[in-house]
Amino acid sequence: MQVREGAALVREHEYLTRLFDTVVSKAEAMATGTTVQTPRDKWLAAIAEADRIEAESVGLDDVYDEYIGVEIDPGRRETIADSVADARGDPVLVKALLNPSAPTPEVTLQDAVNIYLEERLSGPENEAGRVRLSRVFKRVKEALGDLSSIALVDLKRKDSRALRDFMLNSSRNGGGTLKPATVHRELNLVRAVVSAALAASSATLEATKRQSDRSLRQQLFQIEDLQAEISELRAGGETLEARINARVQAGTA
Repeated sequence: MQVREGAALVREHEYLTRLFDTVVSKAEAMATGTTVQTPRDKWLAAIAEADRIEAESVGLDDVYDEYIGVEIDPGRRETIADSVADARGDPVLVKALLNPSAPTPEVTLQDAVNIYLEERLSGPENEAGRVRLSRVFKRVKEALGDLSSIALVDLKRKDSRALRDFMLNSSRNGGGTLKPATVHRELNLVRAVVSAALAASSATLEATKRQSDRSLRQQLFQIEDLQAEISELRAGGETLEARINARVQAGTA
């Protein structure tokens, strides 16, 4: 790992402080039952951490490729993953290092609750709203099962009917079952939570698509440049091996 000093050390300290605050905040939220870390949360966090570790790791057989214009080490992530695994680190982080293009877990009902809490019910002034959300989704869990195991894309009409029927037969304080008007309000809240998650997911997918498009364009430019260099080699009667050897001797390979 790179040794930091001066301004770089200050930036690292600021980053670690923000990271610590974020971890503590999430831990407090989970401890109070307001949010639960989902497989999707864990995967996205692992991807971000893997990218950060790779970006800050130097000296792992880096070689400057003047053709591409960057320092490269095709085995860097594998080397880091081996170190994490040897230290019995997070297996999700190991996977993110070795296979960052693996499919991201689908957005689940628990993800939807977490998104709604963060976007609509954060802050002490929304305590009553968080209590109501917790109460309603406790019923959803009782009716449909573990929220972290129910992907939004898998929800069907039969699930809505099952939830409605469960709520209509649920007991209420003071005796009897929930009134239809109460069930209607609670189902509206469930729909609002799911809608907020779908909107947030669409925005994330669009941002990911833009990033993928940029990466694809960069790869296409590199391929076109490579094709041009190959054509140049053929025209001049020079072999690729000879050019690489020349770079090695010049210390630029």
